[in-house]
Amino acid sequence: MLSQFSSMLVALLLVIAGATLLVMIEMTEKKGIRRIFGYLLFFFLRWLWLFCLPYPH
Repeated sequence: MLSQFSSMLVALLLVIAGATLLVMIEMTEKKGIRRIFGYLLFFFLRWLWLFCLPYPH
């Protein structure tokens, strides 16, 4: 029970961090920085998907 709650809490924090990253991407005007943030967000979401896959909600 506690491990499931902690994994949900970690997933929620990661989603909040991803949303903050998206806001930072929208605020930046330079395309190079946007491309770097895009790659970071892609790997972040892929890692989040692989992390949440063994724990179906």
